[in-house]
Amino acid sequence: MGLFRVRGRRTGPTRRSEDADLLVDIGTTLLVTTPCFIAPDGPALLGAVAFEGLFLAVDPVAKRLIPVEGFVG
Repeated sequence: MGLFRVRGRRTGPTRRSEDADLLVDIGTTLLVTTPCFIAPDGPALLGAVAFEGLFLAVDPVAKRLIPVEGFVG
């Protein structure tokens, strides 16, 4: 599949937020049973479940996330 980085903002349970470089892994679904996994010494990893839940799709040619319309069935 593919990997690329995007710039985003992460917010913790205390509502403290910061900008972060996110590593998008097109081939990953759930990571350690959570949609986005942030390791103390590693990159914030964004998998397919996370970006689909945020109504984002992958443009693999331009290596970017793009907004899509959601559907609740």
